[in-house]
Formats: sequence, structure tokens, C-alpha cells
Amino acid sequence: MRSSHHTTANLVQQFATEPAEWLRFRERPVVHLGGEQILLVRQPQRPDEAQKELASFPTPEAANEYLRSNFPEAASQG
Repeated sequence: MRSSHHTTANLVQQFATEPAEWLRFRERPVVHLGGEQILLVRQPQRPDEAQKELASFPTPEAANEYLRSNFPEAASQG
């Protein structure tokens, strides 16, 4: 728990001083397991927004390849 909190605290500190970096971090697509599919989604940016499904894939490898091709900055930071 401590290391997780420490990491979160570091991110909060970093993004408090760099708001644009926080926005880029929040807009990064994330991979979710959805039954037998791998979903690439963008989390809502506001409480009144819904999660956006960007794509679905049959395998994790296909999802990673799509991420590397279409979101290289997200793939290199994840």
C-alpha cells in the first residue's frame, strides 16, 4: 500500500505543477479486458461523460500493435 501511495503522491505532485501533462496522461487510451475481447477505451474526462470505446481486438498482441501504431506516446509511457 505504501509504494502505491508514494507513486500516486509523486504523480499528483508532478501533475499539480504541470497541468498540460496531466491532461495528456488522462487522455491516454487504456486497455480493458471485456469478456473474450480486448477493449481500447478512453476514460471519461468529466463526471457527466461516458467511457469511450475506441476499438476492440481478439488478442492482447493486436491491441498492443494498434496502440504502438496509433498512440506511440501512450505505448512508450505505459
